[in-house]
Amino acid sequence: MLRTLTRRVMTTPGVFPRRGVSPAPDGAAPATAAGPAATATLPGHPRFLSPADGVGGTRPNIVDVLTVYVVFDPTADSLHLGNLLGILTLAWFARAGHKPVALVGDATGRVGDPSGRSTERPLLDGAAIQRNLDGIAANIRQVLDAQGGAGGEPVVVLNNHDWLGGISFLDFLRDVGKHTRVSGMLAKDSVRTRLASDDGMSFIEFTYQLLQAYDFAYLSDPPHNVRVQVGGSDQWGNITAGTELTRKLRGGRVVHGLVFPLVTRSDGK
Repeated sequence: MLRTLTRRVMTTPGVFPRRGVSPAPDGAAPATAAGPAATATLPGHPRFLSPADGVGGTRPNIVDVLTVYVVFDPTADSLHLGNLLGILTLAWFARAGHKPVALVGDATGRVGDPSGRSTERPLLDGAAIQRNLDGIAANIRQVLDAQGGAGGEPVVVLNNHDWLGGISFLDFLRDVGKHTRVSGMLAKDSVRTRLASDDGMSFIEFTYQLLQAYDFAYLSDPPHNVRVQVGGSDQWGNITAGTELTRKLRGGRVVHGLVFPLVTRSDGK
């Protein structure tokens, strides 16, 4: 079903521009770029983060080819409707000539993302996580490899356990924790909401944003050279944590974030 929805939206006139033409505001003529287009227009007005001024402002050079990634944590053995906009965004960047990366969160899935949650996620055992990873990776390739075959860039699927799994707890505290301020972590919406709830937040959930932030810093290095992370609006705090940590760990390197509205029911949930 997800593949069918993706194909229908990708072929709807005006939703995704053809290669080399970027979408224009209402009433304006579309702009033609010499290089790949990179101004995504998705329903609900995406929010772009550039660390140059905190929110908005300077964008990455859209004439250059960008490497863009989206995180898919293994909470189920298949992608679901909530993943649709992430898939569409990667497909759009691929069609525009940029490099899409789908990150399956083996390591972060063992912790559980508290974003948008009123209660703690149940911890999955290793067998369940592996089963979910295999299913999600197959779904991603099934949907996005078709875009590569249609003239876009093929998707690269990575697993964050490949680099996070080998870091000891002490090394992570020393090398990553020293660059992170607790006041900033506490200010994230996902943390404040959970701390105000009856159940509060466990330490393992509190550290989730550090793991995802480190993913961004790691992926910004060669050979991946990722410069943009895309996610749902509930990922804003995790993405900004990544842009900040990358700047501190990588000598001022600037990376960017783009978030889109969540797919919700009619009651907003």
